Amino acid sequence: MKRTFLVVDDHDLYRTSFCSLLKLCCPSAQVVEAANASQALALFPQHQWDAIILDYQLPTLSGSDVARHLRAQARAHNRTLPPLILMSTHPDAATFARTIGAAAFLSKPVEPADLQRVLEMLPAAPAAHAAPAPPTQVQLPRAPVTAARAAIESSARVTQLRNEILQLLRQTMRRFPPPHPPARTHPTGAPNARLGDYLVHLGYLTSDQLASVVQLHTALPLRSRVPLGFTVVARDLVPAPVVSAVLLQQFRERLLHNPATAPRFIGERLLLQAQLTPAQLAWALQEQLDWQRAGQWVRLGEIIVRHGWRDAPQPEELADAIATQL
Repeated sequence: MKRTFLVVDDHDLYRTSFCSLLKLCCPSAQVVEAANASQALALFPQHQWDAIILDYQLPTLSGSDVARHLRAQARAHNRTLPPLILMSTHPDAATFARTIGAAAFLSKPVEPADLQRVLEMLPAAPAAHAAPAPPTQVQLPRAPVTAARAAIESSARVTQLRNEILQLLRQTMRRFPPPHPPARTHPTGAPNARLGDYLVHLGYLTSDQLASVVQLHTALPLRSRVPLGFTVVARDLVPAPVVSAVLLQQFRERLLHNPATAPRFIGERLLLQAQLTPAQLAWALQEQLDWQRAGQWVRLGEIIVRHGWRDAPQPEELADAIATQL
């Protein structure tokens, strides 16, 4: 599906060259240019953007101010804020990108491979881009929501989720091929299979590596222990996108075993309620893993809110975190 990007940069020559590179990486994309923050804020309501690519240093508003105004506009128009991608010649801006909830950071001058990598990580273009079907002449009354109808809709949602998660896992494995032969043991069908079992089965960890990580984990004081996903990412054993995709695969296997399975954390609940896509949740989980690797704990709900994918979580949701077992 055709993608639409908004590029915000006050440097005319660089903005033009970057847009040319963007079209080279994504030939079918529609690329709209803005020379300053005011133009960007005026253009924002006019399209359904797949991403907004924003320069760190703009002449009037800072990147943080622009991000805040865009989130306010998104809420005012009852829209989802598209992923924000920050660009800068300053490497320090990569840290700043995280603080404003940017989905990615590109160092200027942007290399084609880096841009292509970021584009591949973006969620698929939403169906909202498609032209709406013309209304029928006769408006039929809505059927009452019966238990049977609710069950059918729930079953359809679960099937859609399983397919989307499987596609996401396959795409991630193509981007990050497993370094080891897959194990013969298969966790499929075991609803309580642990993250380590999946990583060994897929070839991202060996049995010895898993045993070593588990031994290290159990030797730590109880208060110092973190979920396995954080440990394998911090020790450079498994890439963060792989861990986030496998966490979703765990949920998929539980849905296969029991379509009525209860969500274990806020992300799974939002998936079941169709308030979040698997690609969005995978991105949020990846960011949480990266934050933890940098020595800072950020709640998953906070990351989701920063991206504008939902409103601020309720107080009872603030205790939710990745429900990952060793």
